[in-house]
Parts: sequence; structure tokens; C-alpha cells
Amino acid sequence: MKIDKTIYEPMLRQAERQLGALDNEKMRLLRVIAGAQRELKLLATQRIQHVQAVGSVKVVLHLPLTAEEAELCGVRGEKEVEIPANAFKDKTLPDAAKDLLLIFGRAATHREMTEGLRKGGINQGLKHLENSLRSAMTRRPDLFVFINQNGAFGVWELTEWSNPMAEAVTEPVRQQRLAVVGGSGLAAVPQAQAKS
Repeated sequence: MKIDKTIYEPMLRQAERQLGALDNEKMRLLRVIAGAQRELKLLATQRIQHVQAVGSVKVVLHLPLTAEEAELCGVRGEKEVEIPANAFKDKTLPDAAKDLLLIFGRAATHREMTEGLRKGGINQGLKHLENSLRSAMTRRPDLFVFINQNGAFGVWELTEWSNPMAEAVTEPVRQQRLAVVGGSGLAAVPQAQAKS
């Protein structure tokens, strides 16, 4: 029995279009989720700042502090990180920057990055380390993301810290062409398999 492929071809094309639309919708939703995660992180930072402000005012007024306020107000600032003098010797700028962020264990401003790299022995011969670093980190969106905070200096983060779904969002949408294959049963298989 011969199968008339023209009957099934429109159904196949429609299924391919629907599959592509579903993949595009998935990517759109992943981007929305990633944006919401960034907003949540920013809100958490702002909340900490406000709790610290409230705690500081309560200290001045000699009012009792909540446990959260006491914890946040008791911290006098970032702990000084020790960077060995040759920690980044003979490393490329992106590799050294990644290592520095891992040493910090947090996001860092561009100035903190350049100062930390200089302490770690990055090539002192670079004429404009700030510009070279910014350029090198911008060219590596797979490693770094720059978060521009409203009203404050932006910070560099590792992409994996900022967005755990980065791989899913940047993953290219592959559309496979399907072919109708005849035989005892009718099946739609990727065209590469259909030719064999």
C-alpha cells in the first residue's frame, strides 16, 4: 500500500510550526523568570540597606533592636580579603577576574576588581587596566554579568551567581525538520534519520 505524502505534509508542517512556537514561548518565559530573579536580588539588597538604616537610627535613639537589625548593624563592613601577591601571575584577565570574584565570594565594583587584580600581581605593564578589564569581561558574557543598580555603582558578578538559568536562556532553539516515512507504520522522524 502506497502512502500519499501530500496528505500528511500539511499536518507535519503545522506540527513543526507549533513546536517552534512552543520553544519560543519557553525561551520568553525563561527570560521573564531570569528578570524576576534579578529584581528579587535587588529588592533583597535594598531591604538589607533599609533594615541597616532603621537599626542605625534605633541605636542612636537607644531603642531595642530586632535580631535581624542587631545582626546587620553589628557588621562594620566587608571583611578585608587577603589576596596573595602572585595570585594572578601569568593568567588572562578573564581567568584572573573570575578567580578574584571567587576569592571575594560576592559581587564587586569595577574599582574593587582592578585594585584586587593589581594586588594579585596582574601584569603591571597594562597601560589602562580599568579599560582592558572592562573590555575583557564584557566579551565574556558566559562568565560575567554587569548588574547596574539604580542610584549606585554597578557590580560585576559571575553569570552562574546572577542567573542559574543562563544556560537555558542562551541555549539556541533548534528546529528539526521532520520527514514522513512510510512502511508498515507511519512515523515522523528527523530528516537525518529518514535518509538513512
